[in-house]
Amino acid sequence: APPFLHYTVTLHNLQYYYRCAILFREVTIMANRPNLKNRTAYTSTLATPLWQALNALQQSSRIPKSKLLDEAVELLLQHHQKD
Repeated sequence: APPFLHYTVTLHNLQYYYRCAILFREVTIMANRPNLKNRTAYTSTLATPLWQALNALQQSSRIPKSKLLDEAVELLLQHHQKD
């Protein structure tokens, strides 16, 4: 039998391949974007509770996350310009 048929599948292997697949999907999506004229693509992280709240708000309001983040950053900038 070919060597790949003797490969032992473990939870660690599955988690690794799942993470690779997610990363590949995200990179592919970023690479396949048309040229953005009025937007800038970026990568960042959020605290998990904030991310969960943003997801919940997006699902309940049907407003895209990018628009919600635009509004949040605008409010943050306004707040800091008052100082």
